[in-house]
Amino acid sequence: MAWKWLLVVLVLASCTTIGPHALVYDRPIGLSAATVAQLGVHEVGVIVPETLVVSVNPNEQFPQTDIVWYEDPPGDRRAQVQAIVEKGVKQGVAGLRGPQKVDVLVVVRHFHAVTPRALNNSLPAWHAVTLDVSLIDPATEQVLARIPNLKADSTALTQGAAKAALERGETQKSRNVARIAQALQQWLASSQ
Repeated sequence: MAWKWLLVVLVLASCTTIGPHALVYDRPIGLSAATVAQLGVHEVGVIVPETLVVSVNPNEQFPQTDIVWYEDPPGDRRAQVQAIVEKGVKQGVAGLRGPQKVDVLVVVRHFHAVTPRALNNSLPAWHAVTLDVSLIDPATEQVLARIPNLKADSTALTQGAAKAALERGETQKSRNVARIAQALQQWLASSQ
């Protein structure tokens, strides 16, 4: 019987060490601050590849899929995730108002919110979002800057904390939108 408790302790310990990552950049934006200040958004495009596997079991604690999203009513989860990411991206690049127009192209690689099961128990949970982001000159189609695997992870609220957040109007959606916006803003500010 003691081995079962040891297993529970090991599982919980591993959950806390594989939780959300800090905002991670493979490299800085690679543009000078003066160049970034000249950029203005022409278009934002978000692609959620059909190859990403969508979670279909709300009772899993840690789904081994690419997309985990249950807060919206049943429907096209890829389209729902696309709308969330697009809103976050638009907020994140809203400060780009310069004369040199760029298209912002984002490819979703991973989007994990929490399942209803994870939301309602006391185990640690987190949102894990990974995006590939490119700034493209719309006239020449030249990539001006690119960041693969931009991490916009955050700790998820569960149980009472999640309920209190909902009462304040804070949802998983709003938390993910804000974190995506923050990740993009920090990447854009990482000029050399």
